[in-house]
Amino acid sequence: MLDFGKNPAKILGIGLSANVLGVLLGGLLGETITTLRAENMYSSVIALIVAFIILIILPLLHKQLSRLLQNHVYLTEFSAMSAPEQKKAVKNVTLLANLTQRESEIAALLMGGRTYKMIADELFLSENTVKTHIKNIYSKLGVNNKTELIKLLLK
Repeated sequence: MLDFGKNPAKILGIGLSANVLGVLLGGLLGETITTLRAENMYSSVIALIVAFIILIILPLLHKQLSRLLQNHVYLTEFSAMSAPEQKKAVKNVTLLANLTQRESEIAALLMGGRTYKMIADELFLSENTVKTHIKNIYSKLGVNNKTELIKLLLK
């Protein structure tokens, strides 16, 4: 998930916060039940309420996850291809668009699921340089984003 989000620190922070909140609420709920020495019926009602709340939250979480991953469906299909098939697809697009050697390298890494930061680190470039190369790749190929680029590669 961290690789697919625009702000991985935010996703990690939200996940950790939700985890801490869950532990805190679970502890408070358990302590309340123990303190009240509640009957089994009361404990069951609390458990049902907690289950109901979770059932309300899960679709919201699913919607958020689906929104984040919807643009990565083609990336999954591309990554399922064998390495020679991937190289052939990138080479075909490279020839089609007259990409430079560096743009071809970056396109291949991008299609391999790497983030801008990962590409920059691997090629010893700044993230801004990687973004410029990717912008040039998109321009030469007439696409606007990675999803469109992958669709083009899969044709």
